[in-house]
Amino acid sequence: MDDPMTWSPEGLTAWATSWSGLGVARLRHTLAAGRVTSKTEAADYATATYDPRWHRIVREALRIRVGGPSLYANPWRRRADMLGFLRQTSSYT
Repeated sequence: MDDPMTWSPEGLTAWATSWSGLGVARLRHTLAAGRVTSKTEAADYATATYDPRWHRIVREALRIRVGGPSLYANPWRRRADMLGFLRQTSSYT
């Protein structure tokens, strides 16, 4: 059966991108640093730690938080990258 997240509209909002992308990065950085970190610091950590494939979605999540023009013309592409990033980061140990 298909994964319902691949065809459902969940995650299309800017809020979902920012909250989930930076939230996961923040949890990972908190574990690595041994202290609670900011979402901005977590974005820096994610771009320094994760494959460049994920830098665009991390920068987009931070951009949503602080403002500026979107890095994505298509919200479905942004959502796909966000879901991929979440899957990738959940597999790190």
